[in-house]
Amino acid sequence: METILTFFLALFLHESGHMIMAKLMDIRILSFELLPFGCAAHMESFAVVKGSKEILIAAAGPLMSLLFAAFPVLFAKESAFFNAAAAYSLSLAALNLLPVLPLDGGRILSCVLSQAMQPLRAAKICSVCGLVLSSALFLFGIVSLFMGEFLPTLLIFSASAIYASILYLKNAAFSFIRQIEKKPREFAKRPLIGVRHIAALQGTAPEEILTHFSARDLNLVHIIGKDMKLQKTLSEGEILEKLYK
Repeated sequence: METILTFFLALFLHESGHMIMAKLMDIRILSFELLPFGCAAHMESFAVVKGSKEILIAAAGPLMSLLFAAFPVLFAKESAFFNAAAAYSLSLAALNLLPVLPLDGGRILSCVLSQAMQPLRAAKICSVCGLVLSSALFLFGIVSLFMGEFLPTLLIFSASAIYASILYLKNAAFSFIRQIEKKPREFAKRPLIGVRHIAALQGTAPEEILTHFSARDLNLVHIIGKDMKLQKTLSEGEILEKLYK
């Protein structure tokens, strides 16, 4: 029972870091999802929220875990309960900082990459990084097993991470479109957002235009004719309509 209590205390403090930072950023927590090695907080869409805010919210969980891990060292060295909770907190911080989606490290990496490249490409690269890392951890666990050392926690975690990475890679485009579709509702709550202007030659496929969309800004697509004159300007909603046809 004490082991369960210490684990859930560490988990609660980790998630409280996300919640406190989200509250400071005026972003609502919608629900929680229990994962094999922790809990994921689902927040309202980041469609019109700056990437730097998402990075801060993602980093707040591991930071809270690291702060709590230092607590027994400073104030409760003799407490077995707090020492055990601190050990769990340290483990949660380390695992969540791995660049694997949907872990905090994966979210941070995805946000950083999206500042330098197209968000859809950034999500796919992050998914591939997570798949490679989790596969390497799983292989290490298998090799350790053949060498006589059974690491069940590592094997279960890495297998779960492989599955999650494959899902994120497979659904990257769909998730990106869903985020674009949610933007009008978020726009209504935050009436001022940035604008991304995209120039596309007449006849360019909607799929190609979509890869240049920003997930956080309002995308305006200027259609240019062969004479290099502006033909019309389309909203992102109109591009999505063409994509669905």
